[in-house]
Amino acid sequence: MKKKVVSKLMVNWVASFVSVMLLLSMMAVPALAVVAANSVNSRAIINGQVRTPDLAGDAVTSAKIKNGQVKRPDIALGAIVAGRIADGAVTTAKIRNGHVRSADIASGAVRSGKIANDAITSAKIRNGAITNADIASGAAIAASKINSAGLNADTLDGKHASAFVEKGFPNPQQIALLKWYPARTDTSFSVGDYPTSIAFDGSNIWVTNNFDNTVSKLNAATGATTDTYSVGSNPYGIAFDGANIWVANLGNDTVSKLDAATGDTIGTYSVGNEPYGIAFDGANIWVANSSSDTVSKLDAATGDTIGTYSVGTYPNGIAFDGTNIWVTNYNSNTVSKLSAATGATIGTYSVGDHPMGVAFDGVKIWVVNQGDDNVSKINPATGTTIDTYSVGDAPYGVAFDGASIWVTNYADGTVSKLSATNGAALGTYSLVWGLTGIAFDGANIWVISQGENAVRKL
Repeated sequence: MKKKVVSKLMVNWVASFVSVMLLLSMMAVPALAVVAANSVNSRAIINGQVRTPDLAGDAVTSAKIKNGQVKRPDIALGAIVAGRIADGAVTTAKIRNGHVRSADIASGAVRSGKIANDAITSAKIRNGAITNADIASGAAIAASKINSAGLNADTLDGKHASAFVEKGFPNPQQIALLKWYPARTDTSFSVGDYPTSIAFDGSNIWVTNNFDNTVSKLNAATGATTDTYSVGSNPYGIAFDGANIWVANLGNDTVSKLDAATGDTIGTYSVGNEPYGIAFDGANIWVANSSSDTVSKLDAATGDTIGTYSVGTYPNGIAFDGTNIWVTNYNSNTVSKLSAATGATIGTYSVGDHPMGVAFDGVKIWVVNQGDDNVSKINPATGTTIDTYSVGDAPYGVAFDGASIWVTNYADGTVSKLSATNGAALGTYSLVWGLTGIAFDGANIWVISQGENAVRKL
């Protein structure tokens, strides 16, 4: 009985052990039915048994990568493959082999074919082959825009910079030349004793020398004095009529007419007392007679007096606006507007204290007010003052260069440059004491420097 019980216990123990072992084996290793025969499983990886059959036929394998056998089918749809790179694309191989060409660069990109033959390239800079053609019109300094002296300390002292600016701005007034230039460093040229007024004849600068009873003729290009001609007593105002030079002789109440080509005196004609300013209207000469409070109108062809017309007190500056004559009345603090056709006074308008010079800019009238150190901008149609702008001390003369208004300031030796559009100050140029007359030659501003018996070319 005892032996049977032991045998039975042994059988039960063995059965339990087998059951436990089977359960453990099932937990530790997946059944073969669950894992495919050629799958990549933990055991295959651990045992180094991952073989070609374990991988899909077109999979990327180490061997394929090593042997360069990766093909398009090995790469998922949408990935970058050789067939997806354009024949002309920039590839590593092309860069390495130096085969990158114009066609390899997308349209619109910077490539050799898109650089003009005359453009500035590294090679041209390196080889010193940059020429005028390499610099676009209006661009920076080209060789042709630099004088023969080239760039040196003098021309780069900050005063000559404008000499290197592109030249050629349209001149709305077509004054003497068809284009003009920014102001350059001033150059001084000697003239006669106590110069006062200045005019340009298209080629030359003419200056009245008040104490010498002469006028000087200078070459506008070089500043050299071509000749000096005798006129009347104490010459003051001066004007050009397209062929002749007219001079108002303050000391003997006459005007002189000189041939601009030869300097020969064509005639001397009587006017009012102490003629001061003088202007040409396209057919006639107008003279402001300062001590007569009148203006004289003379036929430019014959010198005959057509008429004499009353204006304000002590008239001096005079200008033509294309239709009418404008006269500054120094002691009346007014300007008079007269019909150039009839001489009739159209209006008299208040301005600043002691008006002197007057100029027309093609649209507006500008008047220098010497006692107020400013200039008035006037609507020529109505005579109303549009605005008043400050300048230097004791302003004297005024000129228009096609874009800007220039004013000489007698007492402080400066020249003021203002925008003709809005009167904004564009610059102040210091010269010397005693600046009077001013003129524009189509390229430069010329200023009378009375204190040094010279003219300055800006």
